[in-house]
Amino acid sequence: MRKAIVLTILAVTVVATVSFAYYEDSKSNEKESTAIVVGSCPYTFVSWNLENFGRKKTDGAIEEMAETVCRKADIIAVQEVVTGKEFGAQAIAKLAEACSRKGKEWGYITSDPTSPKNSETEAYAFLYNKSVASINQKQPHLVKELEEKISREPYTAIFQMKHGEALSVYTMHAVPTKKFPI
Repeated sequence: MRKAIVLTILAVTVVATVSFAYYEDSKSNEKESTAIVVGSCPYTFVSWNLENFGRKKTDGAIEEMAETVCRKADIIAVQEVVTGKEFGAQAIAKLAEACSRKGKEWGYITSDPTSPKNSETEAYAFLYNKSVASINQKQPHLVKELEEKISREPYTAIFQMKHGEALSVYTMHAVPTKKFPI
């Protein structure tokens, strides 16, 4: 029940008060958009699709990403972390390190690869400001109950906020209808 209430509050906050920041990597002409949630919630959540985030992101691009978001966010949900030989988990570790160089210590966790398991397989990640939140490293998981119903099932984690109760956070990378997700 509490989980449903928290998700409803987060969803209402997102719909009611979303502002967008824009990031452009001048070296590769890649464009990234970030939704920064503000409102009555004392925490800032960011959901960021980093498009094929892995070894192709330069150290300079990762530093710019950290500068853009980490000073403003408490928890960052990342979509499109590449898996396999593209080293997406290592790129997430570099992003957490870059965020930590901005003044606060950051932690991270990455998901297992989403379904379907093919050449376009990707994962999710959560980055979090350790002065604001902690996470049980064994609890985060892909929502397998939805694996057969949708492509790229959601990823969830429970964050213990330092000045409050636990918050369940979900992230999902929806598949465009032109790719026939169902």
